[in-house]
Amino acid sequence: AQSRAARLVIAAERFGADPAPLVFALPRAVWAEDRNINDSETLKAIADENGYAGDILLAASEDKAVREQFEMNTDEAIRRDVFGIPTYVYGDTLLWGQDRLDFLARALAA
Repeated sequence: AQSRAARLVIAAERFGADPAPLVFALPRAVWAEDRNINDSETLKAIADENGYAGDILLAASEDKAVREQFEMNTDEAIRRDVFGIPTYVYGDTLLWGQDRLDFLARALAA
């Protein structure tokens, strides 16, 4: 059940939608709004609030291809030693946490 939110993002990508609103809304829902993103109705509402068709996206998140992509993403994250969100990977550099964004910006500018 904990993978539902991540699969929602994958489903948005598969539909060709920009997943960025969900990528930002989901952690905000947990950390700032105290919402349960393991709950399907909450996920649907978050998707709706961010301009997606929540019911369609939620259904698509259960698709076999979406689940397989989630597993591949998880395997890659484990391989790269990702241990939390947000994690940014730039080349071989792993940056974890919002407080590392300035490090990422400097690396991108170089």
